[in-house]
Amino acid sequence: MASSYTFGGTWKPHPALKRMRCLWIAIALCSVLALFAPYAFVPVLLAQLIYKTLWLGAYALPLLGSGQKKKLPAGS
Repeated sequence: MASSYTFGGTWKPHPALKRMRCLWIAIALCSVLALFAPYAFVPVLLAQLIYKTLWLGAYALPLLGSGQKKKLPAGS
């Protein structure tokens, strides 16, 4: 794993990070497959919309409202 080379083995990824990595790989794979059969992957699109709406409402907007923008990831 790249973190063992970059951090000399001192950084251990959190188990939640591993699950998120799996989620994003699955979404990317489904997105590529959806290019060939778009209607079959409508449930994946709905799952993404629900996931991102929950993240925005439960995490990002409260931080922005309280003036803690620095706690958000840089790409947000």
